[in-house]
Amino acid sequence: MEEHYATIAYVELKRNIHIPLEWTIQGIEGIVLLLAEKIIMESDSSLCFLEIQDIPAKIVRRITRSGFINTFQKISHEELIGAYRCDVVLSIDDHSIKISIIGGYHTCNKFLVANYDNVSFNVMTISLHKLTSGSEYTALQGDGNSIALRRSMLISKKAITLLILIVTLGSLAILMSLYFKIIMKI
Repeated sequence: MEEHYATIAYVELKRNIHIPLEWTIQGIEGIVLLLAEKIIMESDSSLCFLEIQDIPAKIVRRITRSGFINTFQKISHEELIGAYRCDVVLSIDDHSIKISIIGGYHTCNKFLVANYDNVSFNVMTISLHKLTSGSEYTALQGDGNSIALRRSMLISKKAITLLILIVTLGSLAILMSLYFKIIMKI
């Protein structure tokens, strides 16, 4: 008789939400569930990633007879390059745990302003930065109940100058349009 063994790669966080076994989330199940549900509800959740203890994962949705199963499937760090990363550092029993939400700039901003008041531990730090190959970043540390926010975008000076020029020209075009509408009425 042949014996079959299965390797358990995922654990159930909640009905229809599975996470990697390597994510040791004892004590922070609530915040991980909150963040996982927010990512699942994103309009384009395929662009959102969740990273806990340096293990990034993307949401993979599978259809079953009873609905969907949302599995956070492990991915390589290279797949994250070019995305924005929102880091949430939690203080639990004098230990720091870092959770990262990775996605587009607007998606990450939603997590920065999320209400963490209902969680039972201190949110020490929240930071936002863009991931590039070989880039380093720093996060601000706050005391137990404060939220420190650091936005660091690694964009070249030329790109920023071009963006300012486009915004200025757009504003000028709007003002000219309004001016001509007023002149035509007079």
